[in-house]
Amino acid sequence: MIYKPGKAAIAKRLVELRREGIEALHRFSGTAERLNFYKRYLVLSKYYEVRLAGPFLVIKGGKPADQTGTKVRIPSPTLRGASDEENSHCRR
Repeated sequence: MIYKPGKAAIAKRLVELRREGIEALHRFSGTAERLNFYKRYLVLSKYYEVRLAGPFLVIKGGKPADQTGTKVRIPSPTLRGASDEENSHCRR
């Protein structure tokens, strides 16, 4: 005889799966936020003296222009799924 779980058991398992899925999404989002934070740190560190202070970036000041050899331009994020043409108004 094949065991068929009742509706209550199925509903309970679906709730467990949903909870696990939400936890995984939160972990992924936290990891993505942290990676973006370090990405900003790396970009800023090219042009400024930057240090990490807990969850914050402390910017001490700019480096001399002859040291960097270029203007300071921090890239702005583009919209997801949009083409460069559609985002051309976002550029400086």
